Amino acid sequence: MFTVPRRMLLLALLLTLRALCADTVTLKDGTVVEGEIVEETDEKIVLKMKFGTVTYARKEIEKLERGAAQAPADAAGLRDVVTLKNGEKHEGLLVSESPDEVVLDLIASGRNVSKTMLLRTTFARAEIVELQKLDDAQRDAARKFLEGVKSEDRRDKAQAGQIVVEPIEWPSTRPGITIKAWRTEFTHFTLESNTEEDFHRRCALSLWKVYEAYKEHFGADRGEGERIRVVILNSMAEYYASIGNQIQNPAFYMPSRKLIWAGCDVAPYKRAIGALKDHFDRQNAELDRIRAGIQRQRMEIQQQVREAQAKLFKNGRTTPAGQRAWEQVKAQEQQVLLAIGREENKIKEVQEEIRSIGRQMDVLFRDVTKEMFQTLYHEGFHGFLDNFLFEKQLVEHVPRWLNEGLAQYFEVSRLEGGRLVLGQEDSLKLALLRRWQKDLALPAAAKIATSGAQDFLVHEITNLEHSTKHYLMSWALVHWLGENNRLTKDHLTAYVKALAEGKPPLDAMALLTGLPNDGFQAAIDKKLAYDFKAEQSGQPVPPGESGAQPLGKP
Repeated sequence: MFTVPRRMLLLALLLTLRALCADTVTLKDGTVVEGEIVEETDEKIVLKMKFGTVTYARKEIEKLERGAAQAPADAAGLRDVVTLKNGEKHEGLLVSESPDEVVLDLIASGRNVSKTMLLRTTFARAEIVELQKLDDAQRDAARKFLEGVKSEDRRDKAQAGQIVVEPIEWPSTRPGITIKAWRTEFTHFTLESNTEEDFHRRCALSLWKVYEAYKEHFGADRGEGERIRVVILNSMAEYYASIGNQIQNPAFYMPSRKLIWAGCDVAPYKRAIGALKDHFDRQNAELDRIRAGIQRQRMEIQQQVREAQAKLFKNGRTTPAGQRAWEQVKAQEQQVLLAIGREENKIKEVQEEIRSIGRQMDVLFRDVTKEMFQTLYHEGFHGFLDNFLFEKQLVEHVPRWLNEGLAQYFEVSRLEGGRLVLGQEDSLKLALLRRWQKDLALPAAAKIATSGAQDFLVHEITNLEHSTKHYLMSWALVHWLGENNRLTKDHLTAYVKALAEGKPPLDAMALLTGLPNDGFQAAIDKKLAYDFKAEQSGQPVPPGESGAQPLGKP
């Protein structure tokens, strides 16, 4: 019997408990989807899933299973048990039974198996002394439990597969011509793109995780049901043409229209992913071939064992010829099991290759979308703050420095282990800030706290440095807040409410920082302190304080 680490059991059990409450729809093409039936008529079923709702016609549906009110207890340890006449016990999940045989999915894991596997095995009734069976609900719980013990990557792929993607058409500048695109609706935003469907799903999943992390950390005081529209065009040439080549960033936010417009060159991803998918399909075919061979070997040796057993007890008694045949077959069985063990090692190798291909696909996606997502996270946080973070009457009182500082802070976030990890250092920003600090050319923290929108705009090239310093200092102030646990909803709200009530900006600032203004300035000076003599002499330069922290639950 296999064992699984306790925390994996708890995680998988939680997944199982959630899944068991779901309704399951099996389509005639073999597709199985889970969710909650929210509407049902003679013609259709409307299923609410994690990422939206989808409608299925009755004629598409092969089977409909209602979710159980609660999961059976101890799903992790539930097994059907076959006891043989020779005393062996085999635990697994019953597949089928007849007067002649019992088919069981044996549960295998360990050194020669890369993950928990269900190995289908047939036992002759003549071999069986006892069959201890679970009820159908228990068996279903146990099977779902085993299917739930997956890696995060596999869960992400499953989640991406559940995202409801609707084909749509965009109008074109040419009469009578439309552009094929995709749309996915979430609670806080709608994503539209004319990229490949797989690329669209990956983008949708990443953005959904980020917005859920924002919501979990900060809460959403309003705007439930309202959506920001995010549009991703599949080439930068198309993106720049659509905006008249006026903006160089790969994405921007328009508050008046609740719109984020973005672009990404998808063609290189499409070419590379095509080659990886071909390799992936070949490896899956090899996996199927090896598994089919193992199944064939098992069935053949089991048949030989049954025939030898029948000869051994021919006419109700043991014969010398039967004994010799039995011993010969048992020796063959051992050789076959050894061969199967070697084949299972091959399964492990092929599965690792398949996982490697999956990782390459993930890396490729991250490389292609890195710049776009950094800007999307920046603009997306502007949208989140504008529509969901504060009560509506407070939004207009959020100072420009805080809005821009927060957006820069979040733009370098990364998704890791289901969490949004934020607060990473930006070496280029720190280098510029420290150089300017050395030259005594940085605006003071108090100056940033009282700055206005005009300090962040570039009207002409001569005030580019002025604007840049305000952007970077805003980032530094917010980064310090994150490092010192002041970047919380309560602190942010207290600060913005004080501004809305007319409190002087510097007095309100102390509510956010928890320090008097001179103390906050000293803290910022310390953060930006740098040993330039050590740098020039080739000595190791002290790294910046990363302050990276996770946002959202593991």
